Amino acid sequence: MKYKLQGEVLEVGKTQEFKNDFRKRVLLIETTDNPKYPNPIPVEFVKDKCEALDSVHVGQELEVEFFLSGNRGKDSYADRVFPSLRGFNFSFVDSGVTPAVSEGEVKAAEDAENSAENAENTDLLPF
Repeated sequence: MKYKLQGEVLEVGKTQEFKNDFRKRVLLIETTDNPKYPNPIPVEFVKDKCEALDSVHVGQELEVEFFLSGNRGKDSYADRVFPSLRGFNFSFVDSGVTPAVSEGEVKAAEDAENSAENAENTDLLPF
């Protein structure tokens, strides 16, 4: 299930590299629901989504789409579960630009839209 979050960018973290070519980058967003109580929320972008954050700067207003996930701790933290927000797309609130979508994803969406249009224009039913 996907969720959305809107807020101001407080920090764009550096890309962290781990074993097996795994990469992670954290985007810190402050929600604007209640200005009296600031709510900074970290959203993790992984693998090929890290580079998409290069166009994001502190102070910009974003809407971020993410999945909620959790991981069990290891060793002395085995009795704990750690939740994380795994970002997969974002858009600038002012401009509506969505740079986190790759060219391949855009092409696939265009192909699906074109095939849907072609299906509507062609009557394939025998009756």
